[in-house]
Amino acid sequence: MVSSSNEYRYMLIKCISQITQMFPQTIPTMLMPLMDSFLMFEKKGSMASLETIIFIREVIEVYPEHRQSILNKLFSLLDNIRNNLVLRVAIWIIGEYAISQQEVDLAFDTIRRNIGSLPIFEVKDEEESKISEEPGKKGPKVITKTIILPDGSYGTETIIVDDASQLNSTQKEED
Repeated sequence: MVSSSNEYRYMLIKCISQITQMFPQTIPTMLMPLMDSFLMFEKKGSMASLETIIFIREVIEVYPEHRQSILNKLFSLLDNIRNNLVLRVAIWIIGEYAISQQEVDLAFDTIRRNIGSLPIFEVKDEEESKISEEPGKKGPKVITKTIILPDGSYGTETIIVDDASQLNSTQKEED
């Protein structure tokens, strides 16, 4: 049953691909529901998701007039994509075809929303002078430790501490 549904999905994607090649005006009508339905599969349906994102990549390259609508749809669906291969291609598409400043900002906001804030800090002029005066101090302290997740697997937890007094209190809490 599972393999037949995967085969059906694969054939459906190929059929939609052929239809849109023969009738490009059907792209918005066919592609948006396909993206809604097929990009979210995980594990057994992942081939359908991967085939869908590859098809989207082809469409966005060949039909530039549909890039804006496809990018907007990818921005909204990125939160729901669970397959790492599909997510990798989706992020590549966004990185490759987000051209305007607004699209780039939206792309960064979408990706940041999915992965969390990045451990990147701006060094202000006052802090630079303090750092140069104090050779031992080099900005925020990053602590990475291994934790056990609720499902029993291992993960890492990163803590960023800006102040040395916070670092001491964090280490005391861990003990």
